[in-house]
Amino acid sequence: MADQDDVVKAHCNRCKGETNHHVLFELKEPWEEVIAEDEHGRHTIGGQEDFEVLKCCGCDNITVRNRSWFSDDIDYNGRPVARVRYYPPATSRKPPEWLQAHEGDIFLWNDHFVPKLLHQIYVALFSECLALAAMGIRALLERTMIDKCGDQGSFEANLKALRDQGFIGEKQVDALRDTLELGHATIHRNFDPSSKEILLALDITEAILAAVYVHADQAAALKKRIPPRSK
Repeated sequence: MADQDDVVKAHCNRCKGETNHHVLFELKEPWEEVIAEDEHGRHTIGGQEDFEVLKCCGCDNITVRNRSWFSDDIDYNGRPVARVRYYPPATSRKPPEWLQAHEGDIFLWNDHFVPKLLHQIYVALFSECLALAAMGIRALLERTMIDKCGDQGSFEANLKALRDQGFIGEKQVDALRDTLELGHATIHRNFDPSSKEILLALDITEAILAAVYVHADQAAALKKRIPPRSK
């Protein structure tokens, strides 16, 4: 059992970075396994699994951290390499404000694919799985085009339909095409995107999603609030 006065550094999804955390509970589970026995003795492998329930000192967010090491997974100095996982998975990019949209007590994105895929892309980005993030962005954009315009049979035809139906403008078409190409190149041409390129692609993707799903409704709501011109 942990002393709740213990404070450690850990990642906070709500604060979007490393902060001080109170240790509410911890469990350490060492393990060892005999893999062979001979005239020279017993040969074993081993490791340890540590679990901590943490509470952010800044925002009170609760997370579980798992730290593990394995005796055969070592660095250049022969020391075990610790692996760290968070539950829920760690993210570092702040979701756009419109993704938190509510109408009364109803969450407007409930069961929608956009927040689900965006969250998975953020996790891949934080975990430095940049190729997976690029593929996720491509999949998210493809589903968006099909969701709004139906499947026209190809990316280019879907893109044209999105423009022709007024969801995006001509400049956004070029930006969207380039962003899709990042995913194509990662899947088909062994392209290795950088984190800077993924962040740029995410900026474009989130802007496209806002234009397709959010801005039209926001503009309509704004229009209702504006008093009409006097005749």
